[in-house]
Amino acid sequence: MQHNFVENLSNLKRVTLCESYDVNVLIKKIALKIAAKFANETSLAIIGILRRGAPLANLVLNELKKNSRIPSNILRIDLNVKRYADDLSILYPHTLLTLDPLSSSVNLEGYHIVLVDDVIFTGSSILKVIEYLLTKNPASISTACLVDRLNSKYSTQSEFVGLYFQANPQFIIECNVPPYEPFLKIDLAFPNKYLQQ
Repeated sequence: MQHNFVENLSNLKRVTLCESYDVNVLIKKIALKIAAKFANETSLAIIGILRRGAPLANLVLNELKKNSRIPSNILRIDLNVKRYADDLSILYPHTLLTLDPLSSSVNLEGYHIVLVDDVIFTGSSILKVIEYLLTKNPASISTACLVDRLNSKYSTQSEFVGLYFQANPQFIIECNVPPYEPFLKIDLAFPNKYLQQ
């Protein structure tokens, strides 16, 4: 999750960084790295961070299921973490983790957990989730993301990354992920004023 300036997102200029085919390649790359680390591990959990981290986690899971070294009984749940609205305006003064009864009742003790999100920017969302998951006594916690902006404030660098992309903090990395958008795509969005520089 990232935050920048608050501006009408429809007014921003966009440059496509990755088309659908390229994003699928990145997802396969992430899944291969996870499979290499957790080959033959019987207690593996893939946790998506809502919103777009959840469908991305499903896509990663589908790729993992194609790998014969990964057991088929991977645990798959989602966690709802929110601070910013889709227009990046602040909804809450601090990152808010909302637990539903199903997710909170899952026993994660001894599991190797892989958190999946679309973009890691400051790292505040990932940090909030890790703080919660540590109370569940997992064997390990790793993070995976489609795009790492290399701007984390909390040393929450992802282990499994599709794309590293460092840009002006005022720019937005938009990950289009079904069902929220029609197809997979990664765009760089920025204000018009940067076109004149």
